[in-house]
Amino acid sequence: MRSIYKFGGSSIKCAATIKQIADLIIKCPNNCLVVLSATYNSTNELEEIFETSSLDLVKAFFNKHQVIIDELETSTDLSDFQSELESYLKNEKTKSVLDSVYSIGERVSTRILSDYLQKREVHNHLADARDYITTNRNFNEAKVLFKNTKDKCHPLNEKELIITQGFIAKTLSGETSTLGREGSDYSAAIFAWALDDVRELVIWKDVKGIYGHDPKLLDSAPLIPNLSYRQTKLLTNKGAKILFHRTMNPLIEKNLPLIVKSVFFPDESGSCISEGEVAKLKAISTQEIDGAKALLTVFGLDYDQSLVTNEHPYELDENNDDYFSLEVRQQDLAALINLFGDHLFSSHK
Repeated sequence: MRSIYKFGGSSIKCAATIKQIADLIIKCPNNCLVVLSATYNSTNELEEIFETSSLDLVKAFFNKHQVIIDELETSTDLSDFQSELESYLKNEKTKSVLDSVYSIGERVSTRILSDYLQKREVHNHLADARDYITTNRNFNEAKVLFKNTKDKCHPLNEKELIITQGFIAKTLSGETSTLGREGSDYSAAIFAWALDDVRELVIWKDVKGIYGHDPKLLDSAPLIPNLSYRQTKLLTNKGAKILFHRTMNPLIEKNLPLIVKSVFFPDESGSCISEGEVAKLKAISTQEIDGAKALLTVFGLDYDQSLVTNEHPYELDENNDDYFSLEVRQQDLAALINLFGDHLFSSHK
């Protein structure tokens, strides 16, 4: 059996987190394919490098990674990546060139992780995701050609531990492409769909799982231990930043569970998204309509007009069995989140 592990940039900030990620990979009881994002903020830095063609920013980008390498005490050499990046800055600023620039981030982070695992005598196969995920030529947000991708992924079934990149891919003609927003999660789902004997996709984050609302805004919001894909799509449609539909669709097709866990609390169970229906969802999500208005959606609570006072004017937008939505003023969001949170989550305080 195989697990797919995905680690995002927010949990790849320094040498210490690379070591934590390596520990989790080593402890995986199954064969493992690891999808890695670029290190924290690297994609934004590369975009600025592309826009400005600043060699000083190029130097700062690689100096940041050299600090990680030095602390890991490996002999990783990134000079080939630096030369490649500098060569792109001499080209016309096209979407295609931007995708090539973007690819440096993931390729650098995976080189560093692979070398560190080798240093710990953990043999691994460093795979270039561009050799396996095939797309059309819609650069910056390319569409995956699934049949071509599955055929190309077949040789990976013979490997035990694979380190590869999220976000990046290649066109049929061999040009580097990228998968757009949240592309690394999507890459992990594509590999989970394409490989044989996959039992789960685990997305490792810097939070413990999926919460009933952002715990930074509502400290009473509990962790949601189990969700169905239908519930997750509902939440996502109403503004919750959990997963994009395109990430879920390959997993639904293959009936695979997706588990969200924390790199920093790996022994906690996290949240599991699967095909079966689970307990009634209790959650709050928000969507900005414009600078003045927002849509607030409450799951798991019946709409009751008496709950909201005249102090917070609103318009009822939807009222369904699963949820209701209110169009509210942006300035009232925090108060209303706390109000409905008290009714939804009072038993978790």
